[in-house]
Amino acid sequence: KYVQDNSSCFKELSDTKLKKIILTTLNAKNNNSLDNRELLNVFPFFMKWINNIKKVEGHKRVSAIGQTAEANIFVSVYQEIDLDVFALIIHDCILTTKEYTFEIKQLLMDRVKELYPEVIKKDTDLTNLFKTSIVSLTDEQLPSCQENRTKDPLINSQML
Repeated sequence: KYVQDNSSCFKELSDTKLKKIILTTLNAKNNNSLDNRELLNVFPFFMKWINNIKKVEGHKRVSAIGQTAEANIFVSVYQEIDLDVFALIIHDCILTTKEYTFEIKQLLMDRVKELYPEVIKKDTDLTNLFKTSIVSLTDEQLPSCQENRTKDPLINSQML
C-alpha cells in the first residue's frame, strides 16, 4: 500500500504483480532497472543498502538476509506454540487448525514488532502482514475416503 501510494509507476498494479516486481528487483543481479530506480525513489536508504550488498557481496546475499529474517520470525513463533496445539512450520507458513489461527497470527505480529522496534511502532496495525487461508480437504478428498471408494464394487461400477 505504501509503495502504491508513493509511486507513480506502481500505483495501478495489483498486489500480486507489485509483490512479484519488488521481490524480483530486490533479488536481481543488476541494480540499473527502472523498477530498482523507482524503489530507490520510494525507499532511498533501504535500496542503497540493498544495492550496496549486491555490489559488494553479490545478489544472492540479499535473499539470504531475507530468509534469515523470515526464519527469525517463523521459527521463534513456532517454538512458542504449546505442544498440545496442532502446528507445523512449512517455509514461511505455520499450518494449524482454525481455532488457533488468530492466536498464532498474533504471535507472528508481536514477533515482528519485537524484532524491529526501531522501524515498527508498538501500536502499528500489522493485521494484513500475514495472510490466513483455509487449506483443508473435503471428506471426499481425503485418501481414506478415496481408498474406501475403490473397494466398493457399486461405486466402482458407477465411476466407469
